[in-house]
Amino acid sequence: MVLRFKLRTEDRVSYDISKDQVEARIARNRPWFVAGTERRDDRHYAVCPWCDNPIQLKALYRRDTIKRPHGSHTGKPQAGVGRFDLSRQLNCPYRLTRQPGAKDDRRPRSEDDRALIAFVRDEFDRIVLTLRRDLGVSFSNDAARRMLQSWFENSGFLYRHINFRNLPWMIVYLAVPLNLYRQKGFAEEIKASIQQKVSSAEFDQAGRLQSTAPWLALTLQPLHHRIRRDPDDRIEESMKLWIKDYSRTNDPSRAPLIHQAVVTFDHDRFERLVATPPDRARRDDDLLEIARQILGEP
Repeated sequence: MVLRFKLRTEDRVSYDISKDQVEARIARNRPWFVAGTERRDDRHYAVCPWCDNPIQLKALYRRDTIKRPHGSHTGKPQAGVGRFDLSRQLNCPYRLTRQPGAKDDRRPRSEDDRALIAFVRDEFDRIVLTLRRDLGVSFSNDAARRMLQSWFENSGFLYRHINFRNLPWMIVYLAVPLNLYRQKGFAEEIKASIQQKVSSAEFDQAGRLQSTAPWLALTLQPLHHRIRRDPDDRIEESMKLWIKDYSRTNDPSRAPLIHQAVVTFDHDRFERLVATPPDRARRDDDLLEIARQILGEP
């Protein structure tokens, strides 16, 4: 029971499936509307924002025993709507039968790759803004550059469970761990954990992490990407964050755990940020230039 829709695979914003939204954005326009022989046989189609496959919009007007308007994957191509891809449909959060596997669980290359890469290039400043808030550290632009470079060089865009809605979190999830030394803007709970558990750590007046020892290696690493449907059929997606101290070992099993947390992805908040009208948007040209250097010009 898909609860949101978009019109085209390349669209970066989706909408709640409701009579009002469908009438405002589809009305009776082809290819999303197909007239039946009788009014009650009219059909509306759209694109699943999670897997880009075509969906049929149901219960817009007649509810019967169905609780609410929703989308249902067509399971076959629909002329002019979406792009039918059985592999992606089977990995859609609404069809997923098991949790995501290893980070190297990749899909074959496809024409979708360009759209994902273009999205990251055009929205990288907003991706970084989202991650700085959710990770609890205002990492530098240089750190953002290394993160994006790592994600791109490792073909993170081929991860089976990446989509337009979870891109910010998937970039850090699939990149190399974030080195926290000389980063700043730490959330209070992270700062407190570091001060309590790392005797050589200190923060300067700007809030930048420093060390009284010759070597400090604290890294933030996302793990355990998880997807579930809540009782209301909404998708809940999350990952764990670990901060470990590798100052005395490079063995993950021996590195002390300094802090851990769970980040729940707020897909709708990110989409609202992307949809900010140009006259109200505050963009970061430096970050956008970094993305263009790494991912190429449009």
